[in-house]
This record gives sequence, C-alpha cells and structure tokens, in this order.
Amino acid sequence: MTLLEIKNLHLQFNSDEGLALVLDGINLKVQKGETLGLVGESGCGKSVTGMSILQLVPTPPGEITQGEIIFDGENLLGKSTKEMREIRGRKIAMIFQDPMVSLNPVYTIGNQIAEAIDLHQPKGISSTWEGVVDSLASVQIADPASRAHNYPHQFSGGMCQRGMIAMMLSCRPSLLIADEPTTALDVTVQAQVLKVMADLQKELGMAVILITHNIGVVAETCDRVAVMYAGNIVETADVETLFENPQHPYTRGLLGSIPRADRDMNELTIIEGSVPNLTKPPQGCRFHPRCKEAMDICRQTKPTDLDLGDGHIVACHLYG
Repeated sequence: MTLLEIKNLHLQFNSDEGLALVLDGINLKVQKGETLGLVGESGCGKSVTGMSILQLVPTPPGEITQGEIIFDGENLLGKSTKEMREIRGRKIAMIFQDPMVSLNPVYTIGNQIAEAIDLHQPKGISSTWEGVVDSLASVQIADPASRAHNYPHQFSGGMCQRGMIAMMLSCRPSLLIADEPTTALDVTVQAQVLKVMADLQKELGMAVILITHNIGVVAETCDRVAVMYAGNIVETADVETLFENPQHPYTRGLLGSIPRADRDMNELTIIEGSVPNLTKPPQGCRFHPRCKEAMDICRQTKPTDLDLGDGHIVACHLYG
C-alpha cells in the first residue's frame, strides 16, 4: 500500500540571481514498510525534497508553487502549521546530515529525547525517562541509563548519530526520512548505524526514504531507488533492476563511475560537466548538456515519465 505519494511537486527559491527552479515536477511513491533510496549528485534537490515533505523549507525564500504531497491519504500541503507540528516526529521523522549540529549542545541527550516524547506522547516524568532509556538501548548505546545524562560533546560521531535515530524513532513514526545518515562516519561505524536502522525498521514496520550519494549503501539497504538530477526524478526502479539494467544515461553514468567487485571494469565512466545553475536551467531535458546521447528533441522538450514495466520508470526521449 502507498504511504506517501508526491505528485508534480514544483518548488522555487528567490535568490539574488533570480528564481531558482529547484524542484521541477517531482513524482515519487513510497510504499508502507519499504526503503526507498533517493540518489544523485550534490545539488540535485534530494535534501530539499525531504524537507518539503515536512514543510521545513524556509518561506521565504522557498515556495512550493504546484503539486501535492499525499501522506496516508491526506495532502500535507493543505495542513496548518499546528497540524504539521503534530505530524512531525509522531508520524514522519527526519534525521539530518550532521548530528553534531542538529543536537543542542547545552542539553543532555536524554533531555532532548524526552522533549520529543513529551511533545507527542505525554507521560509522567518516570515513564518518559523509561522511554528515553529504552530508545537509547534500542540503538545499542551501552549503559543507556547513564549515557542519557551525557551531553553531545561527550558522544562520538557515531553515538551522536545513534542518539538522533533514537530521538526520531522514540515516537514510532510511520515514515523516516534519513538524510545522509552515515556522513562523516568511518566504514565500521557506518555499517553499525545502518544495521541499527534496518533492525528498527523491521521491528516498527516503518517506511524509510534514504537520501544518499553512496551507491554502495543503496545496494545494501534499499528496496527501490529513485535517481534524481537537477530537480527531476529521471529513473525509478527496484534495486536489482536499476543495478543490472539502468536505462537513463545519467543513471548509467553514476553506476559506471564507481568500481564494482562483481564485474570487470577497465576504466570508470566520467560524466563531464556539472549540475546546472537552477536559476537558468537548460531548456528541455536538464541533463542534455552533459549527455553523450542527446538528440535535438532533448534540447527542446522535457521528457515525460515512461513505464517500462514492473515499476521501472524512466524520463528520457531515448524511450519515447
């Protein structure tokens, strides 16, 4: 069953250079209990998409000009500020990129988790603190009753990230948006954090949107993948299909730019150029200036989504 559906979402920012068309007709679905990976280069709009779901984009300068965000049958864009406060944390939670910045340095980890629990699930002092300790224990923090009294600077980077996960999951949300949850973590800690998230997802039955540029993490943890470029979703498929049979030239370039142990690769692919300035995006397909397979129609007309079967969707004139 579909838990979240984003329909034709357009978002723009007012900047000194003019209007930046950051999201240009995003269409995305997340099913209950699944993990959807949202991948692409930096500056493609992945984090903004996640923040738009929770209406965390500052207004101004940001403005959603068109589209719908349907969560559990209701359009979030029609919700009031008060209603969105009820939804954030309790139904949809978000883990941000840098836990050291997201956590308040003058409050203990336990107090910050307790605040989330009290806001969405009012309890007595003793039962709230039990919830704090249980949350820290669920993310495998050793001696959680004692460590709950520590401040963020007394936690390592990996422990801070686990603390953020504990805070976000303390109210048992239906959807977790994880924005680069393994950034700046070494490989062993990264694996531990991902395992904690996977175990909790299985226990709670929640859906996850994993925003990342790490293709290896996507291969290990995701059920489906949406590839994003310059404010557009260019390809969506299940993980196995995307890795074995990528269709969009940008997806093929991304996958070809990383070494793979399961096949011989004499050289890696290079995608020349960079993500365009979104105050002056290219006409037609936004990827055409960097695409070796671009045709005249690519320079004039934006491609529409085409279903290749079994939920494999690609937006490219090669398949029109």
